[in-house]
Amino acid sequence: MTRQNILLILICTCCITRTAFSQSSKPVTLSLHPAKGSRYSFLTKLHQKAASSSANDSGATEQKSIVELSAVVSHIERNGSITFDASLNRIAIKQYVSSQGDQELLTMDTKDSLINFGTDAIEFSDRFKKQNGVKYSMEFSKAGARISATLDSVFERMAGTRYDKPVDNATLFVVFPDHSVSIGESWNNTSITRFDNVQMITTDHYTLKSVDRTTAEIDLTQSLTASGEGGTISGKGSGSYTIDIATGMTQNAHISSDIDMTIKDGTTETPMKVTSELTIAAAKKKR
Repeated sequence: MTRQNILLILICTCCITRTAFSQSSKPVTLSLHPAKGSRYSFLTKLHQKAASSSANDSGATEQKSIVELSAVVSHIERNGSITFDASLNRIAIKQYVSSQGDQELLTMDTKDSLINFGTDAIEFSDRFKKQNGVKYSMEFSKAGARISATLDSVFERMAGTRYDKPVDNATLFVVFPDHSVSIGESWNNTSITRFDNVQMITTDHYTLKSVDRTTAEIDLTQSLTASGEGGTISGKGSGSYTIDIATGMTQNAHISSDIDMTIKDGTTETPMKVTSELTIAAAKKKR
């Protein structure tokens, strides 16, 4: 390697370091503010594994699910809250017992209107077939916290579960702070969800890790607790988001979590452990 090449590398390194230092020293204001009429697609993939320590347990149950939806920004309030008109394009679920040669418990895909769930196949098929193309709305504050979503009522009918209030954060977006932040700074968001006499408290701890001209990288650590007549839940998670600075919209996200729960059935208590991997990919669509 020549002396000139070494000098060039040193100069480039200094320029990169200087640029990174300049970015880190300048606070960034982050908020959710996509333009009215802009269209987006979302693809979420979730892989969960649940296992109990019960002597009667036949093995760990795993579930893989895919949800595809498209959304358009239909309304922006004066206070900055954003309403998305969305369409649920696909739900696909595969549930199986991994310790028994991946023995299938449930498979369904609204894209093909197929489902296999033992004796309940016809009943569930009729329900899930109707979910493709379901139109609904969801409203978020400019900080990224979910205010409402009419889709909740759809899943209530499907699952037979009544929600007292919507989930404050639907995981699609980071909940941003109300002030500018610099690289390395952190902020928290706490949400409370109640359903079927169960109260769940989730605390998200965000840290701004890096910023370039168009995107911001944000790390997440998460804790949750829940209790009710059916048992208790405690867990933690971690992950990261890539955010489009111009709009505050998520581009990509990955979140891993470990949850311990105790399920109560009369006088019987069954401890369970659930691990999950969630990925989110979003893209702006051409009009």
